[in-house]
Amino acid sequence: MLALRILKHSFLQLIGNWRQALAISFLPMLLQVLAGAGALAFITTRKPQIDATQISTFGDMILPIIAFALIFALTTIWIAVNWHRYVLLHERQGLLPGFKGRPVWKYAISMLAIGLIIIPVLLAFGFVAGALLGMLQLGLAATVLINLIFAALLMTLVLRLSIGLPAAAIGAQQPITIAWRETIGATGTLLALALFMTALQLLFDRYLFSILIFNLGLGVIPTLVLQLVTYWFWMLLSLSILTTLYGYFVEKRELR
Repeated sequence: MLALRILKHSFLQLIGNWRQALAISFLPMLLQVLAGAGALAFITTRKPQIDATQISTFGDMILPIIAFALIFALTTIWIAVNWHRYVLLHERQGLLPGFKGRPVWKYAISMLAIGLIIIPVLLAFGFVAGALLGMLQLGLAATVLINLIFAALLMTLVLRLSIGLPAAAIGAQQPITIAWRETIGATGTLLALALFMTALQLLFDRYLFSILIFNLGLGVIPTLVLQLVTYWFWMLLSLSILTTLYGYFVEKRELR
């Protein structure tokens, strides 16, 4: 099955290049951790009681959250651009990865465009799903099944559009248009891939991760480290999947 081959290729791509993945992601992720710790420290030291007399204090709390969100988004795009360019253009990075302004902003604009496309679709899906569930008065199992179907269809659309992100990272013109045109007829493969990714993440996050934390009785620090490693793995695997999809459908590269 093509979806499994794409998933396998992406996994091997990450594992086979783990040193470069660490070099690309170490500094940006360190900045994310420091920004998150700084925002958390600021908020916890203020400890406001949010009421009508403390609106200004609450407003002050929003600023570090916004700052963290911006730093997180920018550093994530930094990682993504360098990873796509490493795999597709063989641009190696050291522990101080390069920050390529034009591809980064093009990537950010492409992400924003995808979001603007997805939001109305998400609202329409939610309206249709809500109307169906309201009319049919189905049981819990049927309700969960319908929600899963809509989620899988939405994720398929997100995957198809997001293939344009690696295109943006390497400087291609009209990246989202390229992604849409080159994946005509690939909906079944993308749907299967979306289902496999969802199942794998649920298995890993909900079960294996929970077992490790609760059964082994890990402390706070080991748990945080494990969460950080898990986040790193899923982020790089997701980027590898997008890179593989772009390489296969757009550049017609072979899969392992």
